[in-house]
Amino acid sequence: MSDLREGEAPVSSNVPDHQEPTSTPSLASGSHHEVAPAVSSMLSTQEQGSSTLNNPLDNQDEIASAMELLELDSLTPTITVVEVLLLSELKVSVKDIIGALQLIEALVDQVSSNQTPPFLKVIDHNVDTNAFAKLSKGKKGSNSVGRDDSPEKITPHAACARCRHDPAVNEPALTLRSCLNCEAVEYCSVKCQLTDWMVHRNLFCVNPSAIPPDTLAKPHRVPFLKTHITNPFARLAKGIWLHDRHKQDVYALLIDSFRLREADDFNYGGMTNNDSVYSGRVSSCPAFRRFLYQAEAKGLMPPWWSDQKRVECLTKGIDKRQDNYHDLHAMTRDIEIVVVYEDAIMTMQLRMFAESVLGKGAAGSDGRLMLQKMVVAEEAARVLSK
Repeated sequence: MSDLREGEAPVSSNVPDHQEPTSTPSLASGSHHEVAPAVSSMLSTQEQGSSTLNNPLDNQDEIASAMELLELDSLTPTITVVEVLLLSELKVSVKDIIGALQLIEALVDQVSSNQTPPFLKVIDHNVDTNAFAKLSKGKKGSNSVGRDDSPEKITPHAACARCRHDPAVNEPALTLRSCLNCEAVEYCSVKCQLTDWMVHRNLFCVNPSAIPPDTLAKPHRVPFLKTHITNPFARLAKGIWLHDRHKQDVYALLIDSFRLREADDFNYGGMTNNDSVYSGRVSSCPAFRRFLYQAEAKGLMPPWWSDQKRVECLTKGIDKRQDNYHDLHAMTRDIEIVVVYEDAIMTMQLRMFAESVLGKGAAGSDGRLMLQKMVVAEEAARVLSK
C-alpha cells in the first residue's frame, strides 16, 4: 500500500494555520440533542493537533520522513460533513426542529470551513472485504424477506470518479488511488480529487467501518413510516429497497429521494432542471413524474405499483398542507432530512436510490463502491450482533 500526494509534501495537520480553533457547540441543559463522544473527541483532537504535531519539526535535524508525517497526520483525521451526520448520533426531537437544525448547522460549519481533502493511496478493495466471507461462513441464510441480500466481494471502480478516465483502456500503467478517509472513491490524480472534494465530503466521505455496528444491524425506526425493513443497503444493491413497504411509505421515500437529489445537484453541481423549483417553477412535479418513469423502467418499484399508484404518489407530492413535508413545491436540504427522519443514515439511502434511478450520482459523483462497502459493513454488523 502506497500513499500519494502529487506536487506537494504531506502536511502534518488538516487544520489550517490561519483558522482559529473552534469548540463543539455547547448543548443546553435538558436539550434533546446529544453528540457522540467519538465525534467530540475527534473534533477536540483537530483543535489541539496544530500545537501537538509541530514538535517533531522544531529541530531541523529531526525532520520526519514523508511516511512519518503521514502517520502523524492520522492523529488529526479529516472529519467530513457526512461523518458529522452519520457518526454524531444526534438525538433529534421533532418538538424542537429549529433547535435541531441550528445544532447540526453549527457542527457542519465547524468541520467544513477550509477543509483539505485526505491523502490518496493505492488499495486492494477485496482485501478489506474478505473478512465478510469468514463472518458469513456457515450462515444459514439472510434475515431479509425471502431473498439473499449477501454480497461476496467488492468490485472496485474501473474509472476515475471525476473524469471517468479508465486506465484499463486509456493508460494501463496508471493505478487509480482511493480516498484515504473512506476508501470508497478512486481518482486518477490529485487534481481530480481536489475538483471532486466539495461534493465527495458532503455526500459519501465516511468509512463504513467507523459507523457503530448497532446503527447498521438495527436500523432506526423512522417515526412516520408505517413499515420497518432491515438490510436497507443490501436491498438498495438488489433493487428492492421499496419492496415490502406500505404504499404511503413508498410515496414519501420516492418524493424525498427526488427532492434531495435536486438539492444536491443544485448546491454541489450548480445543476438545475427546467421543470424544477430550483429554476423558478412553482412545483417540481413534471420533473418528478419523469423520475417515476425512470424508476419504473429500471424495475425498482414494488410489485403492486401501477398507473393508479403513480397518480396517488404525484397527488401526495402536490399536497400543500403544512403538515405534508413531502412537498414538491418546496426545496429541501440534507440536514432537514436528518431532522424529519430522525436518522442521518437515511440521507445516504435516499441519495443511493436516486443514483440507481438516474444512473449517476449527484453533481457527477459516484456512490457505487460506497454502496457495496455499506452492504458488507451492514451484513458484518448483523452477523456480529447475533
